[in-house]
Amino acid sequence: MNLGHLRRRFRLNDPPESEIINDQRVYTIESDTISAVIAKIKQLLHVSGAELSLVLVTDEKIRELNSTYRSVDEPTDVLSFPQHEDGIAGISRLLGLHQSAAAHHQPVLLGDVVISTETVRRRELTDHVEANQEFLLLLVHGILHLLGYNHELSDDEQRMNALQSDVLGQLSFDGAPPRLLTGC
Repeated sequence: MNLGHLRRRFRLNDPPESEIINDQRVYTIESDTISAVIAKIKQLLHVSGAELSLVLVTDEKIRELNSTYRSVDEPTDVLSFPQHEDGIAGISRLLGLHQSAAAHHQPVLLGDVVISTETVRRRELTDHVEANQEFLLLLVHGILHLLGYNHELSDDEQRMNALQSDVLGQLSFDGAPPRLLTGC
């Protein structure tokens, strides 16, 4: 894919890079496109100056992480490991400090999003969802968790779902998501 075209379509400059760690073999990933989409998501959520890591894993690896960090011994679709406990308010404050301090070269780290591509594939096959759309949903969902959004209470869930839908709506092209994954 022509990354320049995607960057122009999203009207992006050169935001901080997001690290993508690919520890799976279910899909071939389009790293440049995923990076551009992450940059657009951060722009839409007003955290363009922040960095994050995206880790793509198997069900077994996400099960291990889920067991270790949440005491739930089963695979899940996405896990988020926020760097900041005070959510978007604290991150916004850090971004403001970061931008005003010219000598300060440390990036503001949001945290890590871990997605099981085996779960994406399973949903594609059993639930007949489009893999790129499912992946994009999980990516946005995970980034929202990094920003402190959650769905533990009904009001919080409604707020998170509304923001998630809004962001996803701004990332679709003629009703189709950008091509982030290709089948293996």
